[in-house]
Amino acid sequence: MTATRYLSSKISRRQAIKVGGLAALGLAFSKPIIATIAPTPAFANYGCTPGFWKNHFSTWPPPYNMNPTFESVFFDPGPMPPIYGPVLGGKTLDEVLNLGGGCEAALGRHAVAALLNAELLGSGFGITPAEVVSAVQGVLVTTRVCSAIESIKDDFVELNERACPLGGRSG
Repeated sequence: MTATRYLSSKISRRQAIKVGGLAALGLAFSKPIIATIAPTPAFANYGCTPGFWKNHFSTWPPPYNMNPTFESVFFDPGPMPPIYGPVLGGKTLDEVLNLGGGCEAALGRHAVAALLNAELLGSGFGITPAEVVSAVQGVLVTTRVCSAIESIKDDFVELNERACPLGGRSG
């Protein structure tokens, strides 16, 4: 999972020629054009860990709070695969953040943190809340292999363990 950021900015033909980008393609412009440049969004390359979120529940972005179950957020309208019920089933988002252990417990912790980061930090986080949910569903519905589950968790870890822009310690 990599972050992709965009910012549209009008530049003139002269500016394009000056930087050599589009002019090298031999394009002629009679009017300003729209070019894609790499911006620095307010929260680019930030993320907060599961530890941050479990200790700063008052910072949770709407529509999320501590009370919905993991299953209702990540598997609505369908049920979570029963194999994961003993670890993740019936637990609130807050309870999942406080789980110890690896495999699906570790995925759960980092998935909740990624969901909150994606909602609060927007495009600067790198993935959307829907992409977080889709990744969790995809791996938990298709496999029981911890290495595959840990691979998705590791993607979330990479995003979650960047500098937290909300103050305090990230972890």
